[in-house]
Parts: sequence; structure tokens; C-alpha cells
Amino acid sequence: MAPISTPAPALALLSASPFNRGIVAAARQRGLQIIAIDRNATLELDHDHHVRVDVLDYPEIIRQLAALTQCRIIGAYTSADIAVRATNEINRHFCGRAVPEALLDAILSKETMTAAWRRDGLLNRFSQAFAGFSPEILPLVAQFDVIIKPDDSSSSRGITILDRGASSADVEAAVAQAKAASTDGRVLVEEFVQGRELTVEMLGDDAGHVAVYGISLKTHTENTIRNKIAVRLHYNPPELDDAEQARIAEFARACFRSFGLRNSMGHLEVLRKPDGTLSPVEINSRSAGFVACPLVDEVSGRSYVADYLAMLGGAPVADTLFGSDRSAMYFFYDLPAGSASQHAVNLTEFLPDGIVSLYHNRTRLAPGNRYALLTCDNDRYGFEILAGPRALMTSAAIAAAEVTFLGRLLGPARGGVSPA
Repeated sequence: MAPISTPAPALALLSASPFNRGIVAAARQRGLQIIAIDRNATLELDHDHHVRVDVLDYPEIIRQLAALTQCRIIGAYTSADIAVRATNEINRHFCGRAVPEALLDAILSKETMTAAWRRDGLLNRFSQAFAGFSPEILPLVAQFDVIIKPDDSSSSRGITILDRGASSADVEAAVAQAKAASTDGRVLVEEFVQGRELTVEMLGDDAGHVAVYGISLKTHTENTIRNKIAVRLHYNPPELDDAEQARIAEFARACFRSFGLRNSMGHLEVLRKPDGTLSPVEINSRSAGFVACPLVDEVSGRSYVADYLAMLGGAPVADTLFGSDRSAMYFFYDLPAGSASQHAVNLTEFLPDGIVSLYHNRTRLAPGNRYALLTCDNDRYGFEILAGPRALMTSAAIAAAEVTFLGRLLGPARGGVSPA
């Protein structure tokens, strides 16, 4: 009699984006098979099985996963907002743990998030949803600088920042742009507060315990028009001391619980006002590929993906902030509009010894490339995933390396002196 084979443990990965290479690496280190769920015929990501189904079609995904009898699904992961529903339905079916079903219908709605945070005294700024342009918006714009954005879009699409007193025409145009990018047709008008944006990566279990794996300081490009597009996410930066990170972590856990998340990763964007007050911007029931691995692994001293899968298997989550003496950064190349690359060069050539790049995309740095203003996250010109000792990896050190890099990449045509 032939021996009975034991099904191999497998991770269901919704969307085979190359940005999920870190997730695949973490799964491979633990002997997991990769089931890529992606409608495209050809995939650029390492995988063992390909379920060629749209990530929205979770009944068909579950049917095809169940037919892979050689695999035992121990969890699903996605970096894509549109696949959050399917990820949770897979986790519910195969692991018995997922975000509460009642929350899934509104899990991408910023209106729902802000309503929960307002109820629990966490919001600290004006925020109101509209079905489209309304004269009621104009008095708000007369009082505040505002940010107008889609209720449930991502990748910084459809966002406009308007100064206080902006014209009715500008307001109508901003609302129309946000509405076009919003899948539920609703628009959020919020007080735009000058402050520093941070991100927090979390994991919560079914009992309400929430662990924090990494906190980043966000930097936004100036090479855009009235939008906020991040070009740096600096995790465990020296500029945020341990006490401040502990305060932010406590606030983030409150936001996670307030929204009602359970059995889930959580990516929170939060604003720190000049007086130190914290106000949540939005939360997602997921993380992002290179953020989940290796960025937060570097700064937490843990495997975020392994802990997530363990939670789906029934392991409890600790109410804690994990930390280390490491720092990490998602560095996006931020190039002046109208410039063009002159030389084959990248940032790592100018970094202090000890700071390394774990992953990168430099294809658009090749000589002859031209650069325009960014309109959304997807326009960015490439990246480095940086890691190094916290004491060494300061914002100033990265900024100095970037200045030298830009001078060399763009050369005299940029209007400066090209370093030798």
C-alpha cells in the first residue's frame, strides 16, 4: 500500500504582487507552500500553486483551495484593500478565525472608522461624509484648511488638500475627483491639520489583545499638486524615543479595538498635532508587503507573519509593544518634476556603512528617464527597503545621502554641481 501523504501547510496569498516578496521569504523560511491567488496568467512571484481567480470572488477561491487536497491552508494574507473580504472569508473557512462578519461590509469605510473614533473620544478633528457636492461643505472650507478624499479608496487616489477659503469651483472639483475614486460613491471632508503623520502596525486576537510591531514616521513628497503621497516610512527612528512610542502604541491599540477589529493585522495612520495630541486618520485590516516583512520584523525582533499565522491557529497575542535596537525605512525615490536622470547610480552608494538595502526597485533610475509630478502612490519612481542600527540610521543621515545621490543622478542639468 502506498504511504498516505500528509498535506503540506500552505499560505494563501491574495495578489501575486512583487511587493509581496518579503512575505514569500518569511513563509519559505517556515517550510510553507505558497498558493498565489491572482487573475493574471503570468506571475512574477515565487509560488507553488496558482489559483487563477479574481480576488473579489471568494466563494470560487474557497472552492478551488479546498480542491488542493495536497495542501493544508493555515492562513491567508493580502496587501490589497480590495482583497480584505476574501482574505477574511478564507481565514474563517479554513482557520475558524476572522474579522467579525458584521464589520466586513464597512471595513474600508473611513466614515465608519471616524464614527467609531468620534464615539470613543479618539478623533480630535472635524470629519464629515457626503454623498457628493453639497453647499453645506462651503462653510466648513471657510473655517478650516480641508482634505477631501474618497470614503473607501487607497493609494492616495482622489485626494485634494484645499486652503481655508478655497473657491466653490475648487471645492466642487475636489469633491468630484474624490467621488470618482470612491467605490461607495461617498466623500469625506476633514479638517486638515498640520502635523506629523505616523503609521502603526498591529496584530489583534479574538480576545481583544493587541500587539504593536512597528511605528513609523511618515514623510511626504513636495513633488505633487495638493495631495499627500508618502516617500519615507521610517520605523523605530531615533527621533521617536521609547516613551513616545509607548504612548503612540497605547493610542493605536485603542483605535484598533474601537473600530472592532479582531483576528487581524491592523495598519493605522495617525496624526500627531504640534501640541502632541494624537488623532487617527484611517485603519486597514491588513499590512503591506515589504512593511509586514521585512520592515517591521527588523524593528520588532519578531516575525510578524509567523505571529499572524499562529494567531489564526489559536495562539494568544500579547498586549505589548515589541522593540529592538534596529531601525528600518521604506525609502521611495523622490525626484524633482521636470528633471531627468543622467547617470546610473542609486542611494545605497552614499549611505553610511552598516545601513543596507534588503529589497529594491531601481528600474526607473536608468539614464534618460524623465520625472513628472506624482498624482498617487502608484506613480512613485522606485524604492529601497533599508535597515540598520537605530543609532546610525537617523533621518539626517538618510537625507544627506539623498542629497548626494540626487546631485549625481541628475547632474548639472538639475542646476547644481554633479559630485565626482
